[in-house]
Amino acid sequence: MGLDWCLDDHPEGKDPRDVVSGHTSRGVGLFTAPWDYRGKLLHYVSGLDPDLVSCAYNNMTPDEMSAYADKLDAALQDGSVTDPDSKYTLQGAIAWLRFWSGHGFSLYAWY
Repeated sequence: MGLDWCLDDHPEGKDPRDVVSGHTSRGVGLFTAPWDYRGKLLHYVSGLDPDLVSCAYNNMTPDEMSAYADKLDAALQDGSVTDPDSKYTLQGAIAWLRFWSGHGFSLYAWY
């Protein structure tokens, strides 16, 4: 199976490992490779609305990922997340979502 599932839907047909070459994950990479996303990580962000955490387990198009990143960023900016480690983790998730959605990738939930 490999990465065929994500290459099929990507307009440029790039391998995610090539796209992410030279980039590092902030927080998200603690549990995964830079091209992976772990929604469970958001459970460790204190002060984050549980509804936002639940959204991390949904399949998303690039546009939905970008909108989700905006919602997470709004939560970060409104001061509801105050713990420095939680802020760092949330910033990493936001950066990941924006990076991959900006490259045309979708998010497929896998359990």
